This record gives sequence, structure tokens and C-alpha cells, in this order.
Amino acid sequence: MLQKFISIRFNKIRFIDLIILALVILSVLFFYLLLIKRGEDVVVRFKVSQVHSLYQSQTDAPNNEYSEFFSIGDTQKDELGNITAEILDIHSFRINQNQIETYLDVRVKATLNNRTNKYTLSGKNLIFGETFIFNFSNVHVKLIALETPLSEIKKQEKMTTVEAELLYNQPGFEDVIGVMPHIADAIKAGDKMTSSNGEILAEVLSVNISPAEQVINTNNISTLVDHPYLKKVTYTLKVKTFVSEQYTHTFDYTSLQIGSSFPLDTKNVIVWPTITKINNEE
Repeated sequence: MLQKFISIRFNKIRFIDLIILALVILSVLFFYLLLIKRGEDVVVRFKVSQVHSLYQSQTDAPNNEYSEFFSIGDTQKDELGNITAEILDIHSFRINQNQIETYLDVRVKATLNNRTNKYTLSGKNLIFGETFIFNFSNVHVKLIALETPLSEIKKQEKMTTVEAELLYNQPGFEDVIGVMPHIADAIKAGDKMTSSNGEILAEVLSVNISPAEQVINTNNISTLVDHPYLKKVTYTLKVKTFVSEQYTHTFDYTSLQIGSSFPLDTKNVIVWPTITKINNEE
């Protein structure tokens, strides 16, 4: 009886009904594939910021003590013990005597939304400039995303030759642009700045030291004279740069342009020369 009932019902199904049923199934499958989110392992370069008041400073760069807590292979785990983030590489350099600019290459579990074609991490879009909190086994840290799988930063690394000058105002000599003699003599041609993993970030090609110039006003007449003590220092440098879209950046992710500054650490001294001329790229 049941078999006869099913046979009758099946015979009443028209061809158009089968087409409609197939379209419904395909529509459901299409929207499922469109909206489904896939979890993937992706590598992201982050810049280290600060979250702990003990190590807070005037800039985002962490103090030396804070940077020492990062180690390759350190992981973040969820409540079930699954690894959700792992530090693959550490790239850092000093920006002054007390602070180290630190970048981490981290493998994270991110989710790709097929509808928006964007990765998300911890409920946020994984895009340039977004901040994320990580709890590694050795340190609790806020990280700023710089290079992501879908970011617009496409690095084409090269060395760029620039001319730069130490445009400093020394306390007590506010009307003079120059530096103390011991600072002027501290950097020599051939000195190099390297990152924590040995990568050359800058190389000093030449150094030119001359007396700093001071304006003397006498009887409403301004005269430019050599300062007896302070020095004017100019460098020719090779600096590591990379191209992002149509823009060129120095190794610290700031724009390469006239008037911009970057740290130059030769171990003897750390200075911030200001770019006065951009010569060529290799």
C-alpha cells in the first residue's frame, strides 16, 4: 500500500518541479559557500605597542626591558590548549638609549569571509593599522597590524642613497643648528646599522663635519658666522627602503621624503638625521 502511494506521488511530479527543486538546492548551496567563513593559518607582521603602564613612554616603542620578553616560538593558546598564535621571527632596532622598535612575524588563526574577501581576527578586520591584544606565554602585548595577506603593502625592498643632516638645537644654543663635537665624531664612514637578526638597515658612505653656522645681529645687520664649538654634520647614507603601491618607505615604515627623519644606530651613538636629498635606488 505504501509502495503504491509513493509510486502515485512520484508519477505526479512534473519535470518543472524537478527543475525548481534543483534551483532551490543550488541556491542554498551557493549562499552557503558565499557566506561560509574559513579558518586559515596566515602570517602577519605586527609592530609592538605597549599596554603595561610600567613600561609606558612617550612613544609607542617599548622599553628595552619590555622587548626582552619576546622570543621566537612563543605561543598563545586558547582555553582548550590549541595554539592560536606563534611568533615566527623578531625584527628590532634601537631608536634611543632606552627604547627598541620591535616587529613580530606572527602566524595566527584568522578567518576568511568569502563574501567580503577579508580576514578577521578576534572579531576585528585584519587590516593595516588595526590593533590586537595577544597573551603569549611570556608577555601580554598590544600589536599593530602592518603587513597582512590581503594588505596593500607589497614590499619591494631596495637600498636607497640619501643625504641627511643632524638638525639639532642644543640646550643653551637655541639659535644654532648643530651638535656637540663628541656626537659629530662618533659616526664614521663605513659604520652600519643592523637589526636584531643581522639585516643591514643603513650604511654610512661618507661624513662631512664643519663648524655650525650662527646668525649674529649687529646694528640691524645679520651676519652668518662659524660657531666656535658646535658642529654641522651631514651624511651620505644607504638606507633600506621598500615600495608600497606608489609610495616608498624607510625600514621603520615612515615615508621616504625630504624632511623626514629616521633612527641611525651605530652602537656608539643613536642619532636621528633628517633627509635633505634623495639620490638613487638600487
